Amino acid sequence: MASSVTRAILTPPRYYNLRGVRKLVRRRDEYEQIFAGLIDELPLNPNCDRHAFRLSMLGAMNWTVFWFKAGGPLSVDQVGRQIALMVRGAAIDRSRKR
Repeated sequence: MASSVTRAILTPPRYYNLRGVRKLVRRRDEYEQIFAGLIDELPLNPNCDRHAFRLSMLGAMNWTVFWFKAGGPLSVDQVGRQIALMVRGAAIDRSRKR
């Protein structure tokens, strides 16, 4: 287990202690705030709920640790491009004439 975040995800809850949980929640909130700021800057379609979009993107990116396989059908760069395509799909289409 390379990182403390991965270790925390894979550790059964019975091994958590209150101090550790509080630290993990603080780190999660800080991590989410970074994305909240970035998503607030995106020119998203007005029908796109930014809160749901942020949580969906975080979920998608965080889950890659479970399904990504080096040497598999997608490279790291290709996964990044696919995530970028999802973000672009939620953006306002500025090429359309009004």
